Amino acid sequence: MTFRSLHPESVHGRQAEARRNDLVVLEAARDVFTALGADAPISAVAERAGVGMGTLYRRYGSKTELLQHLCVLAMDRRSAARLGEIVARAHRDGSLRPDVTALDVTWLIEQFSRRPPDPVEPDEERNVRARLVAIALDGLRTQAGQALPGRPPSRARYVRRWSRTP
Repeated sequence: MTFRSLHPESVHGRQAEARRNDLVVLEAARDVFTALGADAPISAVAERAGVGMGTLYRRYGSKTELLQHLCVLAMDRRSAARLGEIVARAHRDGSLRPDVTALDVTWLIEQFSRRPPDPVEPDEERNVRARLVAIALDGLRTQAGQALPGRPPSRARYVRRWSRTP
């Protein structure tokens, strides 16, 4: 797994340097923790990355935070690949409208995962969620009438939403 695609190249100056350092730190952390396990000293990551401990700790407050970030990135890359396969298969068998992308599905899932601002009775929440899922699934099927509005979302924009900026 590489982290090169996580940050757009359109950033310049100090921000670009910080992002490059972050990529180097993430790759070094992946290598160190893979080789030595989670008990590896954080200083080994800084040394491997060629950065000072201050640079590392400005970005990640602790070794635990760095490990958690690596885990989230790894899960995201595995799940993104799997979702892409599922969407491609659904396109091939004709069950998914051709203008729906894997990222559309990701955003849809994200919208359904948010909790409502006010508490709702469990039965009512289940009812509403079931209805919304049915509506969303009907909209994803190839029998849908109109083309989707706008452009499909970009992966880079989605990643920027979830990436921390130094």
